[in-house]
Amino acid sequence: MKWDNPIGKRLARSSNESCIVIGVVEDFDFGTFRKEIPPFLFSSMNVTGGDDVSPNYLMLKTKGNQLETVRFIEDQWKYFSKNIPIEGVFLDSMFNDLLEEERRFGNIFGYFSLLSVSIAVLELFGLVAFTMEKKYKELAIRKTFGATVVNLLCLVLGDFTKLVLLGFLVAIPIPYYTLDGWLNDYAYRMNLSWYWLALPVVLLTLLTWFVVFVQSYHTTIQNPALALKGE
Repeated sequence: MKWDNPIGKRLARSSNESCIVIGVVEDFDFGTFRKEIPPFLFSSMNVTGGDDVSPNYLMLKTKGNQLETVRFIEDQWKYFSKNIPIEGVFLDSMFNDLLEEERRFGNIFGYFSLLSVSIAVLELFGLVAFTMEKKYKELAIRKTFGATVVNLLCLVLGDFTKLVLLGFLVAIPIPYYTLDGWLNDYAYRMNLSWYWLALPVVLLTLLTWFVVFVQSYHTTIQNPALALKGE
């Protein structure tokens, strides 16, 4: 319907029944987020008779002790409707259940990401230690010819920064297309912006610099004579 002002207009419910529109609410999700929001109609019904449709749900807004309120409602329901069972559910719990699958996926993804980063940092510590051992004499010679500690640190950091950026150039397309395909499963999805990919690059580059600095600083401040005395 493309009504500019639907208030007061008559809407057909069936071939022989219609109703008057008295209000319009914004769209809201009451089902899975993987499907578009379907049209929804709220209508008042005559529960005392004269209406072919009977209500299946009764919504109550409660205050105070919810457990006592639920028990009171169940007791009153059993008193007036002994042969009809009642099944109650909290509306906030129902909406939370809609996000349970996404929340579980997010937790699992977060745990594995943390594990992957932890393993990568440990491997980076080992790689830096191995590299500094191989470059020990080279750095000593550079320091003998006048290189400062800052010059040596920049040299080592530059080598590892190139490796990190090269790794990101190779690895970024895989998570980008994976996330884009995952978001396509949702009816209302967000677009992946460049900063969502740039942020992990910056953070992991800073983490790499920190690890390299911690591992290489001790080597760069040593007396070069200790590395060259056997030559």
